[in-house]
Amino acid sequence: MELVELGELCTLIEERVEPKNLTCDEVALYSIPAWMEYRPEIVNPISIKSSKFLLPKEAILVSRLNPSTHRVWRIFPEEFEGVRLGSTEWAVILPNELSSLPYIHC
Repeated sequence: MELVELGELCTLIEERVEPKNLTCDEVALYSIPAWMEYRPEIVNPISIKSSKFLLPKEAILVSRLNPSTHRVWRIFPEEFEGVRLGSTEWAVILPNELSSLPYIHC
């Protein structure tokens, strides 16, 4: 088995948006509290107070908080059809090839 750096397989997504500037009525918000229930909160973007990551349809979220508590969340396309936002508590990882997403998630 060949070992490779994660950066060779993935890109770190860092595009942020101001939710109050979105024109939609609801967004899926992926946050640490939502992770506890393993489903995003569906909220009005006006209620969100700070900038968030604009998430792709598929990605892996890795918690940036408390490294001793492992929190990883794989986002699936069928979870929500609209705009998806991720809290800045997450590192948003997008595989260079979506077919490798299940392997990177493990």
